[in-house]
Amino acid sequence: MFFASTVGNTTTLQGNEVVVKIGRLATGTEQSVSSPVVVSSESRVRIEASASVTSATALPSFTNSVTSVVVH
Repeated sequence: MFFASTVGNTTTLQGNEVVVKIGRLATGTEQSVSSPVVVSSESRVRIEASASVTSATALPSFTNSVTSVVVH
């Protein structure tokens, strides 16, 4: 599996992690993020992806992590 998009000002690769910076969000707003990947049709292993949200402000805000599993 590999990341099938481009990196730029808001998206970076750090090892096997895709980091997306979305900036400030007003209270009650939402932001959708997608990370396209390509998986070989020959792959017969379990594919896992997870996401979490953190804040780098003086009062960091952490949320629950989310995990998806795909079995081919």
